[in-house]
Amino acid sequence: NPSDMPPTADHQMVEALHGAQLLYVEDDDELRALFIHALSAYGIQVNACANADEVDDYVQQHPNAAIDVLLTDYRLPDGQTGIAVAQQVRRGLMRHVPTIIITGDTQIHSDDALNNLHDVRILQKPVQVKELVEIVHGYMKRD
Repeated sequence: NPSDMPPTADHQMVEALHGAQLLYVEDDDELRALFIHALSAYGIQVNACANADEVDDYVQQHPNAAIDVLLTDYRLPDGQTGIAVAQQVRRGLMRHVPTIIITGDTQIHSDDALNNLHDVRILQKPVQVKELVEIVHGYMKRD
């Protein structure tokens, strides 16, 4: 459906993002579906998980996964946080994965674990897809 495609002005960005691998962790089904749809329109391959357990399974099943960027909600079920998930992914894949954490929570900045985690962008809700895509694009260009 052509109306789902990003505006043509973003053509170069779409080209740069085509095939980018994103690991997306969000427990809200509706929001997850929405973001998968929006990000896929940019040619981004979205691997989605609902919680830390699913992330565990994903990382164990795909130890060599070519994840370019981790996108995660800060507050996850069972007291898990996006920060813990980022550590989990980096440990599991045994490499550095740039991370974007989405939060509606100002408390994240007092989370000590954040200080030990490099290459993290915190985005406050509500998040614009365009902003998200631009950050992912910035990470892709660094390689």
